[in-house]
Amino acid sequence: MGEFFVTSPFFNAIIYMINGFQGQYKFLSNFHKKELTFRGEHYATSEHAYQAYKTTNNEDHRLVQSQSSPRMSKKYGSLIKCRKDWENIKYDLMLEIVRAKFQDPDSLNPVAISYKTIKKQN
Repeated sequence: MGEFFVTSPFFNAIIYMINGFQGQYKFLSNFHKKELTFRGEHYATSEHAYQAYKTTNNEDHRLVQSQSSPRMSKKYGSLIKCRKDWENIKYDLMLEIVRAKFQDPDSLNPVAISYKTIKKQN
């Protein structure tokens, strides 16, 4: 695991890529212990939020949401009945959840802050 650079045939630039959510990039993982508020509700991690929104009823939603770890939340999320439109909404939902995760600028990892600074300078 680590990072690497690639060139893009579409842009006159070098693209910085990572290979896994470990080390300095762990904060990018949905399993990273970063509390968030999503659609007015509190979740321990973005994985908790994602798994909870698979559910078809409030009881299952609360069960998945209240798990002690993202791993357990994912486990319970895989056991419950998924909502009918899950395959159609899951990518947009994850995008919303990840945006909610990074709403607090103080929570950003220095790597992300550096990238933001570099992007502003260019």
